[in-house]
Amino acid sequence: MEKSARPRTALNECVKVVVRCRPLSEKEKNEGYDEVVKVWAERGAVQVYNPKGQDKLFTYDAAYDCTADTQTIYDEMVRPLVASVLDGFNGCVFAYGQTGTGKTHTMEGTAEHEGIIPRAFRHIWAHIENNASPDITHLVSCSYVELYLEDVRDLLSKDCKKLTIRGQELNGFYIPEMTSVVCKSAAEMVRTMRAGNRNRAAGRTDMNEHSSRSHAVFLVTVETAHRTTNRIR
Repeated sequence: MEKSARPRTALNECVKVVVRCRPLSEKEKNEGYDEVVKVWAERGAVQVYNPKGQDKLFTYDAAYDCTADTQTIYDEMVRPLVASVLDGFNGCVFAYGQTGTGKTHTMEGTAEHEGIIPRAFRHIWAHIENNASPDITHLVSCSYVELYLEDVRDLLSKDCKKLTIRGQELNGFYIPEMTSVVCKSAAEMVRTMRAGNRNRAAGRTDMNEHSSRSHAVFLVTVETAHRTTNRIR
């Protein structure tokens, strides 16, 4: 896939929708399933074959087939977003899909194949180290919550206490009592995320025996203090 051939959208667009298609699993192959999806990466489109009728074609801001690695997806879709966060803008990467489609693989990855989240951690700290100055101080903190059975739980507290979402007219929605852990490296952020993962609610499903049955949000807050101006961003 040629990077230059991939369709681009305006850099200031609020939302981008990207699809990543995984290959058939061994279980699916053993049960005799055939490939039903074709990815047209240069067009940002996905074609779904329908043996009983007309095929369906869906178009996205970008589409990746099973040959695309996470590094490519990060560089093209996530790196600009993280760079914007480091410039003072809010940003979110939201992974959505059916159980077993590969959300955890894309977002967290494995020891051999890093996901988007640990790559973002290293990106943040590389930026901090490259911009180190006696006049600038950085503070990076992490929080981790999950929504499970209509409850919001704090994954970084000892008892996974229940939290309340509140709203303000100016600042929007926030969770006032969630635990915030200050981290001093990308490795500490990974350890914080893994500690929270051990507290997530898991349940057996037909698709994935160890699939989590909750929605989780890992929140990273980056603050920059300028000593000469006393300005905090």
